[in-house]
Amino acid sequence: MDKSIIIIGAGIAGLSAGCYGQMNDYRTQIFEMDNARPGGLCTSWKRKGYIIDGCMHWLLGSKPGTGFYCIWEELGAVQGEVPSPVTPPPGCRFHTRCPKVMKICSKEPPTLRPLAEGHLVSCHLYDQSNQ
Repeated sequence: MDKSIIIIGAGIAGLSAGCYGQMNDYRTQIFEMDNARPGGLCTSWKRKGYIIDGCMHWLLGSKPGTGFYCIWEELGAVQGEVPSPVTPPPGCRFHTRCPKVMKICSKEPPTLRPLAEGHLVSCHLYDQSNQ
């Protein structure tokens, strides 16, 4: 009998459930709202004068030695060196742990730009000149 799990949304929690299901021989299928990618989207948005960063770089427990770190590492959500908030690296502060790092990332910080109506992103991946 084929074991399967259907997961409805839940961002990183749903993505984690899907990954652990597959690690334990379950067939998993993740459904997200509005055709978003499983795990949610790495974007930000403006609300009442504030910019809310919904990016995975701010995962709770993403620093080595914290309780959740081994889970995030096992799932592939974190890797590389944690950037120092006191002396951040040049360029994009997350280039030391980003799986999609490009040469420009270590040289220039990305600018905040619109991604969609009411959504902003600060990543060189979304700069049209780098594609």
